[in-house]
Parts: sequence; structure tokens; C-alpha cells
Amino acid sequence: MSWVALAFVAAGTLVRFLPHPMNMTPIVALALFSGRHFPARFALVLTLATMLIGDIAKGWVVQNLMGYVSLGLIVAAGAVLRRRRATAWTTALAATPASSLAFFLLSNFGVWLEGRLYPLDQQGLIACYVAGVPFFRNQLLGDLLFVAVLFGGFQWVTRSLEKMSPIRGSALR
Repeated sequence: MSWVALAFVAAGTLVRFLPHPMNMTPIVALALFSGRHFPARFALVLTLATMLIGDIAKGWVVQNLMGYVSLGLIVAAGAVLRRRRATAWTTALAATPASSLAFFLLSNFGVWLEGRLYPLDQQGLIACYVAGVPFFRNQLLGDLLFVAVLFGGFQWVTRSLEKMSPIRGSALR
């Protein structure tokens, strides 16, 4: 396992606790990044633990469960990226809008399913999604930014370390 990748995940986790615009967090980027760079089980546990720590610190609500489901799917998408031959950060950037949309759809479904804010009917579901649209802009922008930073930064750091290492690639272990 790469210590550089683990350091990027730790930094991304810490960023989640700093002041930030509403819905602009690195969690979707962390899920894609972890899925791409770590074994599947470890990536899933790391991503869900990151989300859980934040949820405990900020207040747990039942509706968050669907967010966890979406993060599991995004980790799986990251694992699919591992098999791609294209540059990791460009492929991840292309996968980001779908990942953001999955998180938006499932987490808002959780809000609706909880039944406290919207009636549990078709009109309530539509109202829930419509009410969430203004928050999606920040989420998508944040996801694109954090994916670019995590994947692009990781690629830059690993290439720099490989150039400095007397034995190619040994600095990454």
C-alpha cells in the first residue's frame, strides 16, 4: 500500500473538518480515490469511517444511511478506474459528475425516506429533489476540485518521488 496515497486520504479527511462552503467536501473524491488506489475492502472501510467520524462530530441523522450506500457505489467506481489505461486523474475527473449525481440522488432519497420533511409520496419525492438542486452546484464544484487535487496531486507527487529514487518506484512503498 502506498504511504503517499494514505497521506492524501488523511489530508482529505482533515479538510472535511475545516470551514467550507455548504456541500463542498472531499468525501466523494476520497471515495473515488480510495477505490482507485486501495484494495476494495480497505477503501470501503476507510471511506465509510471518514464519513462516520464526520457524521458523529456533526450530528448523526438516519437519512445519512443512503449517503453511505452512495459512497460504497463510488468506491466501486474507483475500483473500475483502476482497470482503465488512461491517466488516473483525467479518468477520475470524467467519472466525477456521475459520482456526484449518485451521491445527490441517494442522499436526497434518504432525506425523503425519513419522512420528516416531505410527505412519503411522489410529490414529496419530487419536492425533496427540487429543494436539493441549489446544493448540488457546490457539491459538484467541490467534487471536481477535490478529485483534481487528490488525483492530480498524487500523480505529481509519485512521479516526483520516482525521479528522485535511486531504485525506480521504491520511494512509494
